[in-house]
Amino acid sequence: MAGMTRTWVAVAAATATTLAVPACGAAHPGAVKRLFSAHVTVGVSPANVGMAIDAGQAVRTDPTGQVQFTADKLTCRQNYSTKVIVEPGSGVLLHYVNGSTVTCATSRSGPCSPKCNVDALHHTQVTMTDPVFTVVGSGNKVTVRVAAGSLTVSSTKVPGSVTLHAGQQVITVDGQRPGTPTYFDLAALSAFERQAFHDLRSTDPEAHLSATATAVPSQQSFTCGSPRPAFSSTGQISSDQPTTLTYRWRRSNGTLSGLYSMIFTGPGTQQARGDTWTPPTDNYQGTDTLRVSGVSGASASSEPSPITLTCIRAPAAILSNTLTSFTPTTGAMVSATWHVTTDSSAAFTFTAEFAQTSDPRLDITKDHNYYAAPSITESGQTIYDITVTWQYNPCLTDPYLVTSGTATGTGTLTTSPRVTKKTGTCVTPPA
Repeated sequence: MAGMTRTWVAVAAATATTLAVPACGAAHPGAVKRLFSAHVTVGVSPANVGMAIDAGQAVRTDPTGQVQFTADKLTCRQNYSTKVIVEPGSGVLLHYVNGSTVTCATSRSGPCSPKCNVDALHHTQVTMTDPVFTVVGSGNKVTVRVAAGSLTVSSTKVPGSVTLHAGQQVITVDGQRPGTPTYFDLAALSAFERQAFHDLRSTDPEAHLSATATAVPSQQSFTCGSPRPAFSSTGQISSDQPTTLTYRWRRSNGTLSGLYSMIFTGPGTQQARGDTWTPPTDNYQGTDTLRVSGVSGASASSEPSPITLTCIRAPAAILSNTLTSFTPTTGAMVSATWHVTTDSSAAFTFTAEFAQTSDPRLDITKDHNYYAAPSITESGQTIYDITVTWQYNPCLTDPYLVTSGTATGTGTLTTSPRVTKKTGTCVTPPA
């Protein structure tokens, strides 16, 4: 996108860092644009707004100084106790001499090529085309991180390079091959660096951010003793303007997800990377929250997304299920008793069935005089005697009473049907 501002930051400890581009050849390539503190010099003179910066001149800030200046296609913000030289020689746009932080933004407009190289301490070279990135130097270690776009980090001492994308950083030590890229947290950057990222990239006020999170499903149950199921959350992040941000999930058990980045080129809403985690206990109520950190201190958190995990004790295993009696009693009643044993005092269910039929060999469930008693849940013991009583009709011509009982737990045992003949006398009511 033509004219889109891009940012880079160089932070070093008393060692030269160079941003190298084809020389632009201007005698007065820069100018002072803003003074945040008066303790700034250009060359040997105190700086003032509008003051020209010649090729080869140094810009210095004392321990309280801050300044913003241009250098051809760069707009830079320089923090305290820092020295840089603007266009010190052919092909070098800005030379970092020593100090704390210099943050610069570049665009594709202007006379210079948009492709630049940064000689970032100790034989480490950064090749980029209009990204947003940071170079941090400390002793013999160099950290390069990317806030937007991408770049390549390599060494001039040994072969090999790595490509960084938005939200990633890499460390090199003494010019060796760059390490493995990792994600960085914008919230952990210095206030100066975050503010510079924002201010040099956009004239808009700080972005307003928002986030939402949802766990689907939010409630789960499982059998105690088996592996706990994981919960998954999805989220969305919104911004009212272009911005760079990082985000992560914070779980109620105190753990965090990985760190991720997101770039907005305009207002809108984007899908966040989801989160999956397993609760720490069998019966658990907790939350998962999406937390966002943007440049210049912007932040947002979703409403906590609740989750509930419930452990359900496994049913008892049925060891035996025996019909011990099936006897017609006084009047038109019949009683059946089952002896059931289990391996534990956990719950199980028992269902008794009854029919009055003319042929006990048939499926009693299809008989017109079939009845299934409501299921009974038993627990607390390992030996049970379960009695069920029915009323039958002695006036029916069907001579057989049939029953069966089913105990259901971990494994199922069902008794074979038992048959007895009906007793009692059919009494015809008076006319």
